Amino acid sequence: MFPVAGLERDEGIRSGSTMESLGDLAAVFTEDGQVTAGNSRQVSDGASAVLIASEEAAEEHGLPVWPA
Repeated sequence: MFPVAGLERDEGIRSGSTMESLGDLAAVFTEDGQVTAGNSRQVSDGASAVLIASEEAAEEHGLPVWPA
């Protein structure tokens, strides 16, 4: 993980989770459903992209060049 805007850690996995505590979570969409807070994606799921280019190409297009 790359630190951004003061973020220093990922808060993805709920600490202290056990098989028993995950099994006790209620279904979220229907009373007898299978999707719970323990087996569904996080609200914080996201996406990313990477652009790899030569220094010359970046400068030609006005893009910042990060140090190697």
